[in-house]
Amino acid sequence: MEDDRSRVMAVAVRMGRLAAILIVDDKVLAWAMSDVAVKDERKTGPKLRQWISKFKPNLLISENPDQPGAKGETSVSCLKIIADVFDDRPERSLMLIRRQKEKNRYEEAARLAELYPDIACELPAKPPCWDKENPKLVFFEALAMAHRVVHPK
Repeated sequence: MEDDRSRVMAVAVRMGRLAAILIVDDKVLAWAMSDVAVKDERKTGPKLRQWISKFKPNLLISENPDQPGAKGETSVSCLKIIADVFDDRPERSLMLIRRQKEKNRYEEAARLAELYPDIACELPAKPPCWDKENPKLVFFEALAMAHRVVHPK
């Protein structure tokens, strides 16, 4: 018997990290992150295919590489690879323009952690202004896109 539940996998690239989030029945069931898949772009496609095979989504979501906002060159390149992988897949896919309602990414992550408590353990604390952004924010960037599709308003 085939599983007909909605299995949404969102992928994000941020600060040298590639991350995937799987939402099933409005719960975050799985998440994964790789820095190697961004540092060596030859590994982006294979890592993404590995996650798709493992998570078995029926809907794939990522940021539109043609309108990536403030993404750097490496991130945009990875987004293009993600788009190519999605094009070769039988699953439905969406490429979104990233929108953020909150004042900053840490507030957005905190709101999402409240809505999806299964991933609250990954919620990063906001670092001092002189320190680097926490790499775990990439999970919440992926989750924000998935949430937007799962709960459109």
